[in-house]
Amino acid sequence: MYKSRFTLWGLDGKNNREREMSAAVRKRNQPTQQGKRSVFRIRGRPVDYQEMVRYFARKRLSIENVVAQRRASKTPEAVVCLTPIISPIASPAVYKTPQLLFTSIRDYVDGSFRSGFWIKTKPTESCRTARGASKSAHRLSNLCHEVSALFDLDHLRAAKLVQDSAIGNVHQMLLDEDPFTLARLFEVFVGMFKRGRPEIALAVFKAITDIGASILSQQHPLPRVASFLLRLDCSDIAEVGAKCLQAFGHQFEDVLGPMHVTSLSISLWDDQATDRHLRSLLHRCQSNLGVGDFRTMDVYLAWSQKLYQNGDYGLAVEECHRILSHAHRIDTKSSAAFRADTLDLLAGCEMMSSKSHLAMAHLREAIDIRISLRGSLDGIARRWLLQLQEWLTEYGGEEEVAEVQRWWEMMRQAEVASQEQAIPSIG
Repeated sequence: MYKSRFTLWGLDGKNNREREMSAAVRKRNQPTQQGKRSVFRIRGRPVDYQEMVRYFARKRLSIENVVAQRRASKTPEAVVCLTPIISPIASPAVYKTPQLLFTSIRDYVDGSFRSGFWIKTKPTESCRTARGASKSAHRLSNLCHEVSALFDLDHLRAAKLVQDSAIGNVHQMLLDEDPFTLARLFEVFVGMFKRGRPEIALAVFKAITDIGASILSQQHPLPRVASFLLRLDCSDIAEVGAKCLQAFGHQFEDVLGPMHVTSLSISLWDDQATDRHLRSLLHRCQSNLGVGDFRTMDVYLAWSQKLYQNGDYGLAVEECHRILSHAHRIDTKSSAAFRADTLDLLAGCEMMSSKSHLAMAHLREAIDIRISLRGSLDGIARRWLLQLQEWLTEYGGEEEVAEVQRWWEMMRQAEVASQEQAIPSIG
């Protein structure tokens, strides 16, 4: 009954997905589209060109072959191509909100350090508040990415429950006011829009605006920044959010220096960083810190991720193996976590290179490392389990999919139980 209704409502896109993606690729590669900043939507969801490339790579089809298979049939109704008209007149209103954002960021960082609420640490230690270290901002980021992955797998009920947990985490995050909070929020905001899940980011930022105004104040930078971003036009959000993240990173560099682990970490979350910038940063880290320093290794990994984003999977694989050969040089705990992050990226590159079995083996190894380090409450391990489930759905068997899903559910139950125990201590 429900399948027929999904079809009637236009929600049953599985059988038509390849046809719709093929139409979008051919449309994008038409001569009339060259040089244009066209935006594609399939069944209302934004789809960028890199997602199209990854989709056909999983199908072991090249974009060139898809484009060559031109068909006489018209473009499916579910595929929409929008090309923005660039106005020669720039309205001052376009710049008003970003300017307010950048001013709020500058004042927030300077004021937090000047007041002593944020503590300057030595270059190898992350900044913290006077109350101590906090992971609530990192937890919110993990939960939002987990929600997105669950929606991709059509686990709608689980996605709703995890999204409720993410919003429930906002209260504690605002109370903690960790130095990483604003950077994580920008990362989440940009990431959710790029993944075609803006509703996740908007729900979280609406909660930040409402809760922040009551437990902080309406004039506090955190709810103010959230309110500014919610007022942006949807077409500007990703770009402005990325620039805010860059501005936040630059402010930390001014206060702490560019080689401080906090400054480096924030700057590396910016996936719009150019190849030239990352190569320059890598050279500086090698010269000033040495290859064995974990900060240098972080930049190595960011460079490999950039290669992956650019579609240079072969080069990215080479860099991953080089990183793994150097990982033993840093301290034991950092080495294991870093090895897991590298294996996750290596698995992604291998999957895009049609080496599905090797990719899943490496992802399983990465998950095992994370759980051995952090236990059953590790949010990153849960996210990777969902990625493994997606891959197994396409390349594995039903029993393997069910096993991974049970594994995720057990970890999720442990997370919920942990948060329920922590509730009395909040506030």
